[in-house]
Amino acid sequence: MPAKLENLIGRTFGSLTVIAGPFKSPRNKERTRFEAAWKCKCECGNYWFASGGHLRQGNVTSCGCVRAKMATTKRRRRSLEHV
Repeated sequence: MPAKLENLIGRTFGSLTVIAGPFKSPRNKERTRFEAAWKCKCECGNYWFASGGHLRQGNVTSCGCVRAKMATTKRRRRSLEHV
């Protein structure tokens, strides 16, 4: 018997706020197992789909914008060190 899905709409995980779902998403390439995917809106304005498990466990906290900002800051800091 499948587990009951928890409604995540309106909840915030890091920079992502769940706005719609759940949608049926393939979990493997053979498309034999499925999991719930949720449509989220990031603080930067981008939309992102993530599984409920990844959201609840903290594996997904943004659309990738935070990682890009951190990489830019790190590159900038390294270039200033070599001057």
